[in-house]
Amino acid sequence: MNVLHLTGGFDRIWALMKRQPVWFVKMVFLTGLILSAPRMDAGAGIELVDGDRVAFLGGTLFDRGRLYGEIETALLSHFRGRNLTVRNLGWDGDTVFGHARAGGRRGAIFGDSAEGFENLREHVKRVNPTIVFLAYGGAEAHSGSEGLVDFEAGLNRLLDALAAPHRRFVLLTPLRVLGEGIPLRARTAARVDQLNLNLKAYRDGIARVASRRGLKVVDLFSAAPLLRAKTRIRGLHLSAAGYGVLGKYLVRDECVRPPQVEGLTAGQLETLRQRVIRKNELFHNWWRPRNDAFVFGERKSEQVPVQLELPQFEGLIAGFEASIRELTQ
Repeated sequence: MNVLHLTGGFDRIWALMKRQPVWFVKMVFLTGLILSAPRMDAGAGIELVDGDRVAFLGGTLFDRGRLYGEIETALLSHFRGRNLTVRNLGWDGDTVFGHARAGGRRGAIFGDSAEGFENLREHVKRVNPTIVFLAYGGAEAHSGSEGLVDFEAGLNRLLDALAAPHRRFVLLTPLRVLGEGIPLRARTAARVDQLNLNLKAYRDGIARVASRRGLKVVDLFSAAPLLRAKTRIRGLHLSAAGYGVLGKYLVRDECVRPPQVEGLTAGQLETLRQRVIRKNELFHNWWRPRNDAFVFGERKSEQVPVQLELPQFEGLIAGFEASIRELTQ
């Protein structure tokens, strides 16, 4: 079939469509959009198996999530008895390029994204996860449509760099920004609308990557429970209640249902959450201490006691990990 013949076929279809009622043409058009849109359910449901080492990797969504412990608590209680280890590697403002993870000041020199990307790889290598939850796209969406191609390429590069025979991936899309209930000037409201268009485009980009790789993708942009004002802080970041909603949404709508076991009581769940929060705090201070130039960098010789204290964190983390496992058997 040559191009002229193909073009003639389109012309005949278009001539036929012009003779149809408007409602019919709209229906065909919408059907085409639906069929051509990236699939949001790529991959099977999320399942954590016995001995899984789980890593949360991304930007602000996961970095703030460690403060509340809701996502981890929901997964641990849903998959009870599976001896899970969870590590939160979220870094506020991070991107698939590792921008936020670049080294700190060395004299007058700051690290670049190449260094940040290598640090990102090293962070994952250190915890050696069997399953990685990736949540990127929120910060990158501020680059607009011009940055979308680079973002998809960067996401693919990151997945390639982290790939291992024993490792699975789950991709989370960015959240929609909510403007409801927030007094916004007209100019600001227009910016929110544009940002949501960008976020949706990046959501679709993540879905395309997931579809090509056969990965599970969780569409947080369109998740109805997360579109209520109470789940957000001024419409942007998840609130404490919002993280609770996210945890419940993941296990109810996105995870496979394990064999029925007796659920934890409300009191046990809260005890579990508090242990998770404390474990996360210890792990965060161990792998990402404040002012790391004095711990890992060029000024560590000035803080020798800190070098001696770092190994002590590992024992404390292991202690809380054991208490968490005891509660989730």
